[in-house]
Amino acid sequence: MKPLLRLLRRDWYILDINKKEIACLLFPKFKCVRDKSGYEFVVFQQSNVSNGFDKNMFCDKTSFEAFENHIHILDGISKTELYVLESISRKLCKYYVKLLADQFPDKRFAVCVSLKENDSMIFRFHQCHEEEPLYLQEGKWEDGSIVIVELSDQAED
Repeated sequence: MKPLLRLLRRDWYILDINKKEIACLLFPKFKCVRDKSGYEFVVFQQSNVSNGFDKNMFCDKTSFEAFENHIHILDGISKTELYVLESISRKLCKYYVKLLADQFPDKRFAVCVSLKENDSMIFRFHQCHEEEPLYLQEGKWEDGSIVIVELSDQAED
């Protein structure tokens, strides 16, 4: 986490940082909510979602959580920033995998960051739901996006 903090302190005046969202990212709190069918989701504490919600506007559980748990960190990323942020993103994902695994040992998570030059850095996480694919696949995409994904260990039955 220290490299991200150093980058933010040094370059905060250059980078277009969403300060409210970065505070949520660095000091996360989570809550569990259940949809109408009783399925349990993990979301950021500040989420407006509450028990008994209807997730019908989403095609699956993964897309709901990935949407609800996304944070836009930076916009207008330069080529130089992209290189630094790619390395920091891997560490951030690993940190979150550990954090989520410690707080929810019976659940499995995917944590990812997507980066794109002249565009944005977006952080998100979701549970690994049975029979659903990950929201994003790791790699360099044809549109120039870089996606970093870290998975928590399989929960023990």
